Amino acid sequence: MKRLVVGAGLSGLLAARRAVARGERVLVLDAGHGAGGLIAPLSLEASKRNLSIDSGAEAFSTVGGTVERLLIELGLTEQIVRPAEGQARIIAAGKDPYKIPDGYMGIPSSLDDPELSGIFSPLTIEAAKTLDSVDDISSIDLDSATVAELVEVRLGRDFVDLLVDPIVSGVHGASAQNLTAASTMPALVAEFRRTGSLVAAAKNLRGSASRPGSAVASLRGGMSGLIRALTSDLIEAGVEFRFDKKVDSLQEFADFNLTLALPLHQAATLVASTTLGGLLEGAAYRSTDAKILFAVVRSAQLNSHPIGSGALITSDASTCLKAITHVNSKWAWIDEALERDNHVLRMSLRENLAGKAAQTSEVLDEMQRLLGLRDYQVLTTQIVEWPQSLNRPTAEAKTEVQALVEAARAKDIELVGTYISGNGLLGIIKNHYEKVESGT
Repeated sequence: MKRLVVGAGLSGLLAARRAVARGERVLVLDAGHGAGGLIAPLSLEASKRNLSIDSGAEAFSTVGGTVERLLIELGLTEQIVRPAEGQARIIAAGKDPYKIPDGYMGIPSSLDDPELSGIFSPLTIEAAKTLDSVDDISSIDLDSATVAELVEVRLGRDFVDLLVDPIVSGVHGASAQNLTAASTMPALVAEFRRTGSLVAAAKNLRGSASRPGSAVASLRGGMSGLIRALTSDLIEAGVEFRFDKKVDSLQEFADFNLTLALPLHQAATLVASTTLGGLLEGAAYRSTDAKILFAVVRSAQLNSHPIGSGALITSDASTCLKAITHVNSKWAWIDEALERDNHVLRMSLRENLAGKAAQTSEVLDEMQRLLGLRDYQVLTTQIVEWPQSLNRPTAEAKTEVQALVEAARAKDIELVGTYISGNGLLGIIKNHYEKVESGT
């Protein structure tokens, strides 16, 4: 049997891996120049040579050991690296950068955590304890409540604005005001139903992770090493790859079993069902662009790592940035490759910025202001854009995805991608193993 996989991102490569295991002959097509999708290397002029780092996904969640399972299968165990001890911060208007307390997506696992006293007043913390101790949770519609509504009811508005919203926005590319809790954090909602306490739910989900950001890892040399190993494995198994091949219609592939590993709107266009009219018109607005500026900066000030491994920025901070990662503070292998006083900063831009030149200038000004840099030199910059790359787990999007899945199933088309598995490498790889174990 022959299998056509359209899309050579991680979801598509894993679909090809499953098809090979079933004994199918596999052809993978992709409109880009190579495999990997959002797992892509970026070459920056740094020091006396080019430095290759991740331009998209730069780490994976270690929860459950799911991603490590794949890395072990591919012989990459010795390349796994953990982030350095540099706890991330949040930058808010009128406050010094503060550390993110232990917890789950900004919801603290203890309201007695001393980190909270540097963020909230004693009255705010006591009010949160009172709100979260209410036994009756029936007044909250957990099927439709947004993340912000749930947190505000149980902890108060300040916990939304100063902790939860910047973290949720950083992960999902949309405000906690616009994302339903049930779609965005189903595990948290389930645990909240069981315990009746949002803080207890966060504590139970957090488990034994020692600090925020510690339950992640990466690969020495970058996550693109995963794509190289997986692609090599597939080629050795006889999979054929063709790049720069945009697929506009599936009619010529009637003899193939089909897997679509494409963004939601592109997959819907190819499935082309009359039941998908609204989806075809509106799906592009259910996901958001990611725009990132990378900068190599020479500054002795940054040697003290003033924001740890990085900082998320609240919406009230009046800046074009929503996050800054101090890349070589987070990953030792990158720091080792740089000359003294040189640093790599990764800055995520908020939506609706126009013009590359204006972006670069504005972002660098904001970088200098937020980090308090006095003596520095920008050695090189590069902007990376990932259109429609972050799916927004809203109730509307869930309805659209279900309509697409049903239309594709009727045509015997397999669908894979982050709109099904969720954003992040863990969701994609977990979905892969669920399919392996169910034989689908």
